[in-house]
Amino acid sequence: MSMSVGEKIKELRTKANLTQNELAAKLFVSRELVCSWELGNRNPGLDVLRRMAELFGVDVHELVCMDSSVADELGSCIPPGMSSGEAVSLINDFLRTLEEEDRTLFVLRYFSFRPTKDISVVLGKRDGTVRNRLVKLRDALSLFLKERNGNG
Repeated sequence: MSMSVGEKIKELRTKANLTQNELAAKLFVSRELVCSWELGNRNPGLDVLRRMAELFGVDVHELVCMDSSVADELGSCIPPGMSSGEAVSLINDFLRTLEEEDRTLFVLRYFSFRPTKDISVVLGKRDGTVRNRLVKLRDALSLFLKERNGNG
């Protein structure tokens, strides 16, 4: 069984002999937020995950407990040959083009790795509606990335 993001953060923090206060100071967040991550009540954002990965000397993917199907969903949108750094930058550009509800849906699924059933509760939508919207968002992302990559 894989570790949750919070369990992984706690493990790496402990291995680095850091207290929650010390980690919080290095990441410019509160100790309460670090505690909330470790308890699984919240997940750090992508920018904090990157800083944390650098601090602990690990790849950001080691911090994130991502279901392979979620990774495949997003990965299928990225054109062959596009670097991960370029993809991340363009995905952030894509997010700025979305309406608030679609942006929230996208972030919950692909940055917080929430299951569609959880997202449907958060957004007050049926699970099938959430899944259908995610398909449309992935199609839009694929087109957006291809156009920006010169393959559109």
